[in-house]
Amino acid sequence: MADTRAVVRDKSLTAAQQSSQGSVNRLQAKLLGQFDDALDGRITVFRRFRFMAAAARIKPERSHVRDEERKAAVLDHVRSIAIASEAPADLIVRLYDQLVEASIQYEFEEFDAR
Repeated sequence: MADTRAVVRDKSLTAAQQSSQGSVNRLQAKLLGQFDDALDGRITVFRRFRFMAAAARIKPERSHVRDEERKAAVLDHVRSIAIASEAPADLIVRLYDQLVEASIQYEFEEFDAR
């Protein structure tokens, strides 16, 4: 009889543990969602395009929009940050290169619209 109670108690603990784990999982999901929202709000992409529009207004010539030397310096800097952060540097540099190219195109559009 004692063995049966031990099994029932273990099942009860397992159910309690499962319930507790479910609560922890929901809390983690909520916190991660809040973290993602906070992170998305801090992403510099949104600010970058405001700066690109401002740059388009102050550059005297369209040929000044594309600066390959500056682009290379930015991508080198991004690579060093990725490496220091132990992040996948090649992937991040490729993504950032796409961002820079999109930014340049946007600045051309803003320059041409003035």
